[in-house]
Amino acid sequence: MKQNYFFLLSFLFTGLGFAQVGIGTTQPEEMLHVVGDLKIEGTSLDDAVKLVGADDNGTLTSLPFSRQIRIVNNKIELVSSSEYRIGAKNLAASLPAGSGNPRIDNLSLDLGPGQANEGKTVILITGYDRNITITGFTGGEDGMHIFFYTGLKHNVTFDNLRHSQDVNQINALANPSVSLTGGGVAEFIYDGVTKKWILLSLQN
Repeated sequence: MKQNYFFLLSFLFTGLGFAQVGIGTTQPEEMLHVVGDLKIEGTSLDDAVKLVGADDNGTLTSLPFSRQIRIVNNKIELVSSSEYRIGAKNLAASLPAGSGNPRIDNLSLDLGPGQANEGKTVILITGYDRNITITGFTGGEDGMHIFFYTGLKHNVTFDNLRHSQDVNQINALANPSVSLTGGGVAEFIYDGVTKKWILLSLQN
């Protein structure tokens, strides 16, 4: 059996050295192109260090890990960590002209895929020069956890279940509104069932 494996591997690697090889196809599109099921036996029990995934065309590629994912004894684990990535959002462009205290509905914190704060947890808020009211955030996904952090002297009020679109609204847990007075941190988590941002804590 070992001789057969050796012969097969020798054949494959010899072919790979000169041209594309197809198994189950006469028109290979990669160095090794397999059409049909693939079975591998007799592999080492050494711990894996990478994952392999397939794209829409079936081409295999290795997948990088974030700091929150690791492989332990060939099992994928989520790393429990207090490490938070910090992003920033300048609200100047979101403020209407005038001297009043504006209300901002459906505020984008740039949390979506490819946006500036994708994967960020602590969002440093700048760019407002007066008291403001915020009624909701866009881009919420189930379990998304953010800290709205500001050191500016002006107050930030969060309205409860009003004005923004339903899926962007803030649930301040029965309070009509709550405020950060002169800076602080508001902690939110997005509930995918109720489709609301739940206000977990407020620290002035």
